[in-house]
Amino acid sequence: MMTQTLISRHNDYEGAVLGRTGNFLIGWVRKLSHPDAIITVNLIGDDQWIATARAELILQLEGPQLIMPTEAYGHAFAFNIQLQDWQTIARLETYVANDGYRLPGVVFSHYETHSTHQVHSTNVENYGGLRLWGWAWDILDPDVTQTIYVYEAGRLLAECDANQYCAELDNAVNGHANHGFSLTLPLNLADGCVHKIHVTTAHGQILNGSPISVVSPPATLTTWANALELSQQERSFLTELMERYSSHVPLSLDFSSYRNWLDRFGCAKSYPSSVTSITCAISGDTDAIDTLRSLISQTHPHWTALVCSPFGSLVDARIRYVIPTKWKEHIQSAINQGDSIFSFVISGDTLSTDALSSVVAAFDNSSVQIVYTDCDQIPADGKAPRPWFKPDWDPDLFLAHTPLHHLFATRPGNLPINNPHIGELDAWPWLAVQSVGDNPDAIHHIPRILYHRWKNAELPAHVDAQRSCDAKLAPGLHRTVTDNGENGLAWESPVEWPTVSLIIPTRDHFELLHRCIESLLKTDYPNMEIIVIDNDSVEPDALAYLDHVKSKDVNVIQHPGPFNFSAINNRAVQHTKATLIGFINNDIEAIDRGWLRTMVRHLLRPNVGAVGAKLLWPNGMVQHAGVVLGLHGLVGHTGNNWHKDDAGYFGYNRITRSASAVTAACLLCKREDYLLVNGLDEINFPVNFNDVDFCLKLRSIGKRIVWTPEAQLMHAESASRGRDDTPDRRGRLAREKDRLMQKWHQWITDDPFYNPNLNLDAYSYAGLAIPPRGRATLQSSGKMNDCEDSIAIAGLAERNLNCTSKTDQKYR
Repeated sequence: MMTQTLISRHNDYEGAVLGRTGNFLIGWVRKLSHPDAIITVNLIGDDQWIATARAELILQLEGPQLIMPTEAYGHAFAFNIQLQDWQTIARLETYVANDGYRLPGVVFSHYETHSTHQVHSTNVENYGGLRLWGWAWDILDPDVTQTIYVYEAGRLLAECDANQYCAELDNAVNGHANHGFSLTLPLNLADGCVHKIHVTTAHGQILNGSPISVVSPPATLTTWANALELSQQERSFLTELMERYSSHVPLSLDFSSYRNWLDRFGCAKSYPSSVTSITCAISGDTDAIDTLRSLISQTHPHWTALVCSPFGSLVDARIRYVIPTKWKEHIQSAINQGDSIFSFVISGDTLSTDALSSVVAAFDNSSVQIVYTDCDQIPADGKAPRPWFKPDWDPDLFLAHTPLHHLFATRPGNLPINNPHIGELDAWPWLAVQSVGDNPDAIHHIPRILYHRWKNAELPAHVDAQRSCDAKLAPGLHRTVTDNGENGLAWESPVEWPTVSLIIPTRDHFELLHRCIESLLKTDYPNMEIIVIDNDSVEPDALAYLDHVKSKDVNVIQHPGPFNFSAINNRAVQHTKATLIGFINNDIEAIDRGWLRTMVRHLLRPNVGAVGAKLLWPNGMVQHAGVVLGLHGLVGHTGNNWHKDDAGYFGYNRITRSASAVTAACLLCKREDYLLVNGLDEINFPVNFNDVDFCLKLRSIGKRIVWTPEAQLMHAESASRGRDDTPDRRGRLAREKDRLMQKWHQWITDDPFYNPNLNLDAYSYAGLAIPPRGRATLQSSGKMNDCEDSIAIAGLAERNLNCTSKTDQKYR
């Protein structure tokens, strides 16, 4: 048996698996930034979850193999493993829960030597950007350093020796860890296009994971630095320096650096001159002098200001002061002329110098009816401003949070002059959206900070204007007031609740399956069936329980063969005629009896294709609050740094909103939509990313993906299946990543529901992108990329786009 006393310091953790003493597996872990934090650790055996423990023990062990370092006191964990498990499990590892960091040290419980633990000799991976890493080790000639060659279309791009330390090899084989490599591809590949990269050894052996698709947007830190005016010698030096440190230099700053970030990346942009006039209405209880000065400084000169004030000290031919009693009359008269774009500014707030020119330029597109921008809040106490980087048009976020305020502009035809609220500026976004409707092509977002808010108070919600807009934008929505005085949104229940089939793939893991099914059976829903599809369970407890639940009207279907999540769920859908399909992982636990009614209400709304829930780790942190495209170089979950009760970024942890995708660990969709897009792709995405691919297929036919915090469930992520860290699993994962990027790269590099000024490294909404990403030309409602399904789906998109499905009609 191998034991490991190496102390690892990686990211923010230090610790190690120390080995076995009796029936206990001992180790320790500590968080460097929060030394008093209690860390939760998962035990994985042969890629399957076994148990969870907390690192909080005080152990003083001394022996020939187990030595507890002083740093570990109070941070130790111990797993009590049954004797039969020691005899049957080959490989034991531990991971920090919620983080995925694997502690160094692997215990081979019944292998006499490591040489019997066979591994593939090569691997190459890319986790975003231009960085490749992997290993190459010849089992037959283990001491020889391999040379790695990288090609594109037969052209040699780079080469390097595989002579670096590789933790994966260190944990898999004995004494042959220094055969890893990492390299950065040439910077000219950072052009936003997909590059198919082939990686081989000097002998022509193709590395596992090759070919690999690499996509890097043009706006990266290295290309930005490389664009500086330098001599050729300095440029060469800078390029080499940036390549060498690209894996160490962060790709973002935290929000405390916002002022400096804005000074560098928020500078004014130039636009072609335009004679389009824009009228800015200004009202509020603060002196408008600063607001008017910011208007006078605008690069766009053709503006008129209507100021709700009887007089003002600033004189300009474009400024008209209006007494409050005549305010509504002047607004109506200006709108009636119909020759100007209309906007409003709260007195005291200010505009960036190119704000009006940016807005006017957006209206050059005749289909655009409404324009809104990002904004920031300037605290009165001198602290760092708080930037609100908004998503593109999201009707759910608008209903809850009014992101169209600050800065808002619209064509005059969208402001009905006879509406009783036309003189109330905070009502304008609601009146305009009521006119335009839920039309992503007509509501344009400029992802730049063009409006600076100097008042701490939020604009009061204009309930009357909201409710009149709700009737068109969100039929069935009722606004409520919670016990703590906050406004809430409640959706009507259908006259008849549709049938729902909850599909649970499983293999063994009696404890997980039991907890899952027993919690689901308590769900308060009238027309629900549970289908368990068993993929070769062999454990006696699991088999007995599967037989037992049949007496509770749980349908058990057998699906033998290799694990293929997509194929398993596709087969289960064939066994049900239910109107709605719910995909549930067997490591999900329902903690709220009304969760399914909540999700069904949202799914029955017009044009909603899938609904996801708020999933929590057992420690109360958020595991899933929607999927962000491009996060960590491909996709990632929103909210992993939020506690379940946190507000999140501008309240996003508490607001129903749109997302590009949601996880199939708990996903609800209509059966007819599922069949329409050919279900889950069991060929290209047998295990990973099938849910992302499915959601993007739904979006490509005009369906929206909705995430709601009102449905909360517990999720022990990967507890049943284990992690993809064996060579064969890593190879499959690399292929699935490659296919997802090739199929959806234009959407992955530009998520409309995640602002391009926000970071893509670390957690979502954790900082500022360096530099901001450019927006792609593909709109959120645009066409699919070429793919296997494109021909089949494209023919369906036209008749389904912006149409109400049969299910929508029946259950409205």
